[in-house]
Amino acid sequence: MHTHNFVSGILGRIVIIVLLLLPGVLSAQNAVLEWISPELAQPWFFGAPQGITRGGDGNIYIADTYNNRIQVFTPDGEFLRKWGEKGSAPGQLWGPSCPAVDASGNVYVVEMNNHRVQKFTAQGEYLTHWGGYGTTDGGKFYVPQGIAIDGDGNIYVADSGNNRIQKFDSAGNFLSMWGAKGTEDGQFDSPTGIAFDGTGNIYVVESRNHRIQKFDSTGKFLLKWGGYSEGTDGKFCYPKTVLVNAQNEVVVVDTSNDRIQRFDTNGVFLGKWGASGTEEGRLRNPYGMAFDSSGNAYVTDTWNNRIQKFDSTGNFLAAWSSFGNQDGKCNFPMDVVLDADGNIYIADTNNYRIQKFDSSGGFLAKWGVEGGGDGEFNQPYGVAVDPQGNVYVADTMNHRIQKFSGSGTYLAQWGSEGDGNTELDEPGGIVVDGEEHVFVCDRYNHRIVKYSTDGVYQTQWGEWGTGEGYFRFPSGIAVDASGNIYVTDDVTRVQKFTNDGVFIAQYGEYGTGAGQFEDTNDVAVDALSNLFITDGELDRVQVLDSDGSFVYQWGASGDGDGQFYGPYGLSVTTSGVVVIADSGNNRITKYLYDPAVNEGEGEVQPEGEDPVEGEGEILPEGEDPVEGEGEILPEGEGEMLPEGEVLPEGEGEILPEGEGEVSVEGEVVPEGEDGEEAGCCGSEKGFRPRDWDFLQKNFGDLLMALSGMALLAVWNRSSTF
Repeated sequence: MHTHNFVSGILGRIVIIVLLLLPGVLSAQNAVLEWISPELAQPWFFGAPQGITRGGDGNIYIADTYNNRIQVFTPDGEFLRKWGEKGSAPGQLWGPSCPAVDASGNVYVVEMNNHRVQKFTAQGEYLTHWGGYGTTDGGKFYVPQGIAIDGDGNIYVADSGNNRIQKFDSAGNFLSMWGAKGTEDGQFDSPTGIAFDGTGNIYVVESRNHRIQKFDSTGKFLLKWGGYSEGTDGKFCYPKTVLVNAQNEVVVVDTSNDRIQRFDTNGVFLGKWGASGTEEGRLRNPYGMAFDSSGNAYVTDTWNNRIQKFDSTGNFLAAWSSFGNQDGKCNFPMDVVLDADGNIYIADTNNYRIQKFDSSGGFLAKWGVEGGGDGEFNQPYGVAVDPQGNVYVADTMNHRIQKFSGSGTYLAQWGSEGDGNTELDEPGGIVVDGEEHVFVCDRYNHRIVKYSTDGVYQTQWGEWGTGEGYFRFPSGIAVDASGNIYVTDDVTRVQKFTNDGVFIAQYGEYGTGAGQFEDTNDVAVDALSNLFITDGELDRVQVLDSDGSFVYQWGASGDGDGQFYGPYGLSVTTSGVVVIADSGNNRITKYLYDPAVNEGEGEVQPEGEDPVEGEGEILPEGEDPVEGEGEILPEGEGEMLPEGEVLPEGEGEILPEGEGEVSVEGEVVPEGEDGEEAGCCGSEKGFRPRDWDFLQKNFGDLLMALSGMALLAVWNRSSTF
């Protein structure tokens, strides 16, 4: 999460100045980016793109959902512009699902996690928004997913969680609505897409009823077709989008069947194209579709993180992708490890292979294909190297461990599906200690299993639970120089054990503050027993010392330098080399970490600014510290000011715990409400890079995160910030 995005979303244009007193909280120099592999030529990435539409200018507008932005391309795939960042303030986006463009070129974006519609110019300038969370009143939404514009400029929203269609004018004024949850005619179960034919009839696709319903322009039910099936023509599996093409055919994105189907306006099946896979022309959980003036179809191939272009009959024409299966490219890499020579091995999970790079990120070798035979893989999640340079792979969906030489020659394997001593259930993290024992996170058996390097069972520990020594889907594992074992799991913590599984300690807790985590994916240990932990939900890496105290963090959501999207595996060497599998960005990043840099430092500096001795404030980007400005208030003081107001000298107070202002936008959805699950976007099957978090964070949470770390002072820079 961008710190400045989080603050601005709550406080608007107020600048908070924080003097951080603990050593080593943050420093821009502590972890220095050395390289990213692969370096892509285009200035964009996709993160599970969903909705797509064509504007009157002919350009293609894409909801880059997991990156919380809109991207715009020419019909030939030339990148033009993008806008948006994660947040709930006007102009920010959180879970954009679908865009629509009106006749004037205005862009309307429906946001699942903010439960609203925003309106922008074609250049991305914010105009207005409406909605907010609600389950009864017209004009409120619960996880809306689809949006469309009729010939009169009216806006129709598929209010998915409320199982209804709502109609608005172009300014967002509520006009009408229809629908309720159910399976009868005119009822819905998760409507996700809307389309109009040439006579004004309305077509609604229902993901969970697996069907299309047709209505007249007033919302009167006319007919329906479909039903659930995994592959039968004319039936669907969690379809997401419906369109009407220039030939007046109804085209349906049959998401979980990885295909496109065509019908006439009475529901008669006409044809189909597409099949499951990663190759050109194949699809993995496609979500959205748009047509250009020539009848070419653009499909958001969501879990392949790309856009594919087809002709009107479904023949592949082109792809715009930020991942690949070529040498050196990755498709959701889950783990990474370095050998004694500095070579890097990557579990290239969705390419079903291992890749090997040199210390500069240069491609060296690869091995593996999809399958269950010797040397074949089914979504390998973990990779480890022993002192002799042999490589061990957690072949996750084959429920086994495979052993190779450093050049990829198959040597041995062990394990099969089950919960016995020599069986595994979706193994994940894997590590080899100095005594040549292999430790495996047996994820769905909620335990750690210890083997010899020949696969001979040694011991195990753990079972389902959240207490000390228990696990809930253990995922990451590391070993220190003394042979102690560190394990991450879904309880958002790190547990420390002896080499034989005796519990020693645990570190971390759920939250967004320093030393807190929302998603502890993997852990690594350096020569000083510092712990490096990837937080996939907060897109950052945190460092804890050997006692579990917070030392340092870096990262933010995005695809730029120093940013991550769902980082998963990582590895660290004794010389301070940190290599991270930036899974959602389909790349590997290498940093040089110097633990000595932060000693005695405690300030947060804007990007590109050097620390100023004695000053510890957060400055707006591009502003230099002003000598003598920014008073330090006595402990226990410090106050939030309204925009434009200056704090009188010597005044200030700390708000009582829990009294921070809560943003109205993006209210918390009550647990147990019907409709799409939190963040449900795309198919109900398939591997998800991360789950959506529907809980908005309020300012009280921020105060709690900073409690005990900082004295607060307030600086009103200017009304132009």
